[in-house]
Parts: sequence; structure tokens; C-alpha cells
Amino acid sequence: MNRSRDIPAGEFGSPGSNAQGAARGQFADESTPRSVIASAILLLGFTATSSQIFLLREFISTFHGNELVIGIYMSVWLLATAVGSGPLHALLARASLRGERRSGSVTGTSPLLLRFAVVQALAAAGLLFAAVGLMAPPAQLRPAPGEVVGLVTALACSAVFLSPFCLLQGLLFPLGATLVRRGSGAAYERAAGQGSAVAKSGEPGAGSAASVSRVYFLEAVGAAAGGLLLSLLLVRVLGSFRIAAVLASVNLLAAAVVSYR
Repeated sequence: MNRSRDIPAGEFGSPGSNAQGAARGQFADESTPRSVIASAILLLGFTATSSQIFLLREFISTFHGNELVIGIYMSVWLLATAVGSGPLHALLARASLRGERRSGSVTGTSPLLLRFAVVQALAAAGLLFAAVGLMAPPAQLRPAPGEVVGLVTALACSAVFLSPFCLLQGLLFPLGATLVRRGSGAAYERAAGQGSAVAKSGEPGAGSAASVSRVYFLEAVGAAAGGLLLSLLLVRVLGSFRIAAVLASVNLLAAAVVSYR
């Protein structure tokens, strides 16, 4: 699945704030093991790809889709995901920064983890909403057998049922990237303090380049696993709604684990 997203410089919090005293081998702070954030990003890719596949199957089945209808579905998916990872994230980051300036406090990594968990839980609810909406749309939108769906109807259904989930999935990516970048930045600063030649080289982005690559790699691994598992196993043993319920449940459980951390 091709999705173009930029890693924004800001986050839900002050751009200059970093986790202090991060333990070695951790992404974010002492209470957040590397495996928790890595698993969350893997799950992000897994959920996005598997959801895109089975929701597209339901969209084609319900609306008797052809190539043009499929193109509308993909356009809405990609556009909503891009808006979530770009403008929506930037807007919420600025709002968070204004709130910090008014209160005089600085957002740390733990509040960022909580926000990630909240968005992940909302995305799980958005997935169920999309599944129900595409499987059993209102009678006014459901086409009669053999009827060709109009472009306006296909666009409206795609936008209404897919946008909430896609916006939240897009928002999760820069939040996860921020968590990884903060941990890598703290590790980079510790390496500089300990006399690491690489850390003292002064190269721009030396403390965050590896974290950016790690985020894309983890999400790509999760996306590949999601596509394979869904195509080879889940669609053979579970119906579409059960698949959506399983994915939503796993994401809710992951959100609970992240928020607990």
C-alpha cells in the first residue's frame, strides 16, 4: 500500500521538549520499553493494510464497484490519511503548544503516550464504524441488485464511512514517529555526553535519522504481515465484521497497554 506521509517537526507538545533521563535501550522514557512503542507502530501498519483490504472487499460487494468506484475509494483513503498525518497533526500540535504557553507547563513523553493511546482507541471505534457503514449502509444509499452506483453516492459513502478511521490512522503515524524520535534524541544526547565520535560529529539530524528509518521499517513490516495474514488466513476463517471486531479489539488492548505505560 502506497502512502505518502511526512514526519513533521512538531508534535503534541513543545518542539524542544525531550524525555529526561531515558534509560538505555528505550524509545521514550524509563517507563516505556522499546517493545511497547515498536509493537504499537507494527500494529499501526498491520491495521492499516488489513483494514484497507477487507473494507475494499465490502465496498465492492455492497456498491457493485467497478474500476472507477475503486479509484474513488482509494482516493478518499489516501487523502484522508494524508490530512490526518499532515494538517490535522499540525493543527493539534499548535493548539497543544498554545495551551502549554498559557499554563506555563511543558508536555513530556508520558502525556504524548496517553494521546497516542486515545487516538488509537478512537481509530478502533472508527474501524467498526467503517465496517458497519460499508456492510450495511442506510437504505437510501444501498443500491438495488444490478443497479450501477452513481459517482456522487460512491464518493459520499467513502467520505462518510472511511474518513474518521483514515484521519485517525494518519494521525497515529506522526505521533508514533515523535515517540521514537524523542527516545533516539535522548540516546543521542547521552552518546554525545559520553564522548561518542558520531554524536559529536555535528552532522544535522544525526540523532533522529535512524529513528525515522526505524518508524518506516516497522510500519512496513506490520503492513506486509497484515496483508499476508488477512489474505491467507483471516478471510478464510472469519467474516468481515469479525475481522473488524478482532482488529478493533487488538487496537483497544494495545491502547490500554500504552496508556498504562
